Amino acid sequence: MSMAVEVVSGYLSNGNYEALQGLVTNETLQEVKSNIAEFSMQQRLELALSKEDIYFSFPYQIGVMFNDNDQQRFVEITMCYHVLKGLKELREQGITPPINMGVLPEYRDKLQICNYRFVREFTKGVNDQWTINVVNHFKPAELER
Repeated sequence: MSMAVEVVSGYLSNGNYEALQGLVTNETLQEVKSNIAEFSMQQRLELALSKEDIYFSFPYQIGVMFNDNDQQRFVEITMCYHVLKGLKELREQGITPPINMGVLPEYRDKLQICNYRFVREFTKGVNDQWTINVVNHFKPAELER
């Protein structure tokens, strides 16, 4: 799923919304487009992530939804990704960031938290694929300002 974050964040960053068809739900795409329209160029560029910059990820929430009337079954997984921009380059230089990097000035502005919710229909006889219905990126350092 980290590959999906890299692909989707890249498309969002460069405004290639057409490429997101089928990867992101239509409702989510409209909301994201509206939000990104308010971003500065720098903020848009910072959306693009490399999967090698993800240093920690975990499933925050897993849900199974049933629609008894239609016999439909859906699974949702909300994933949380902790990202350090430039982590790949640091590792190539043999540098391992300390565990408390979030409080160190040289790392604070490079940290991002990304939440992506993936949904898929698992109804018997339905061949579905994972689709993203929530995209959320934020920088913890900006919340403190």
